[in-house]
Amino acid sequence: MAGERRDAYTREADFILKNGRSFKFAAVQRGFRMGRPSECATPRHFLRKPDMYMYVEGYAVNKWMTMHAAAHAWGIGLDNLVVDPMWDEGIDYFGVQFRHDYLNRVLKARRDYGLIDNS
Repeated sequence: MAGERRDAYTREADFILKNGRSFKFAAVQRGFRMGRPSECATPRHFLRKPDMYMYVEGYAVNKWMTMHAAAHAWGIGLDNLVVDPMWDEGIDYFGVQFRHDYLNRVLKARRDYGLIDNS
């Protein structure tokens, strides 16, 4: 149809499935402060050390919630392993990583933290 955007996504899941990839969990490194288990990581967790971490949003499963994946955010280290300061029992992760320059632009433009689900 004329004027229709070809890159528009009807749901966050469509964007994540098209642009995401799987990540493997690793124990949080010493010195990385854990947050509250009921929350997700925010971009600011990983912008503090941009030379060491990248920010990722997508879906994840942990040991106490195995029936379905939950929308979640985490980071990855230089080894491409998950750094999840909110869950210490992660099992499966699938998401989209974001460049630091993009994160900084978005955070300056708005106050909310979710990049994919920004409704």
